[in-house]
Amino acid sequence: MEQDPATLSCSPNRLFALPQKTNTLDVTAMAYSAKSVAGSSRAKPRAANGTLLTDDVNAIAVSPDLLESHGLRLDQKIRLKGLGEFVVMDLMNPRHTKTIDIYFGSNHAGALRWGKRELTISWE
Repeated sequence: MEQDPATLSCSPNRLFALPQKTNTLDVTAMAYSAKSVAGSSRAKPRAANGTLLTDDVNAIAVSPDLLESHGLRLDQKIRLKGLGEFVVMDLMNPRHTKTIDIYFGSNHAGALRWGKRELTISWE
């Protein structure tokens, strides 16, 4: 059953919802694969949050400063400009700053081709 658009715009959830603040940040993006995590493309690695990293998981690891100084948190959904939605599932070594690692599953060659790039991330 289709609802009247006038009724939808007057719903209490819409009328009293606080606007979500969207944060954006330019970061260095690198890539990693199951082979670079586990040393073998046959082993199934796990993220810091315990999730099994399969080829269909859109996971990223973030440098610790993104959690401490910029308000990101583990298990948070973020948007990578031009790539879509990913979930923060792991932490990088503290030597990295303003950096993310994008999980490429078992596609080690794809991760190598991606290399290192600058891109914009956003989150609420």
